[in-house]
Amino acid sequence: MTELRCGSCNKKLGENFHGRIEIKCPRCGHYSIFISTNHKLDNVKSPVV
Repeated sequence: MTELRCGSCNKKLGENFHGRIEIKCPRCGHYSIFISTNHKLDNVKSPVV
């Protein structure tokens, strides 16, 4: 499980995230940017046409 935490105060902001998100921490006001990729998609084969 991947947790998203504030880089300033370490407050938990979310978990199990895939994609890109910008979050403002409700506790300290620090802006955080998280970028995640789904590695499972790398193993998917394209259909044969």
